[in-house]
Amino acid sequence: MVKSSQQNSSGYTEQRLEGLRRHAASQRQATLSRLRTGISALEARGEPITVHTIRAESGLDYKSYARNPEALKLFQEHSTYLSAKRKEIRKKQRMRSGEEKALRPDPLLNYKRPQLAARLRQEMQRREEIEGQYRQLLEDRIQTDLKVMQLEAELARYQQFLGHMRTQAQQAEHDRNI
Repeated sequence: MVKSSQQNSSGYTEQRLEGLRRHAASQRQATLSRLRTGISALEARGEPITVHTIRAESGLDYKSYARNPEALKLFQEHSTYLSAKRKEIRKKQRMRSGEEKALRPDPLLNYKRPQLAARLRQEMQRREEIEGQYRQLLEDRIQTDLKVMQLEAELARYQQFLGHMRTQAQQAEHDRNI
């Protein structure tokens, strides 16, 4: 007796197996499509994406997309709970690696642009005033140094004059004693 088509060890014909594979692939795609639609609807409403909200929105039970690697990955990428967990884990890792300062928000980011522009103008004006004060202090210091040099020159002339007078007085005293 001749068989019209070959049978596999499972007892199914190749044609039957191919039909089952096509049906499984279409079911995977249908599950993926329903899951995408459910996630989109939940995101549009701003609702969290969890196993329970997906079941309520699309009628898909977790087991139905957990067996489909593509659908499971899609759920895991969009899951509110899992993404919060991932953020928490990253935060802990950064804290351990010494990035605490990087996590602190910059207080200047709380300002709006007009406020930042006003603060920048104030600081620029303050800087100009301080630079003016420094210029004035420098000028005063230069004048003081010039005055000190003039006084030192006068002092040197007086000391020279006094030295000359002492020499004359000593000479006169010496002349009287002879």
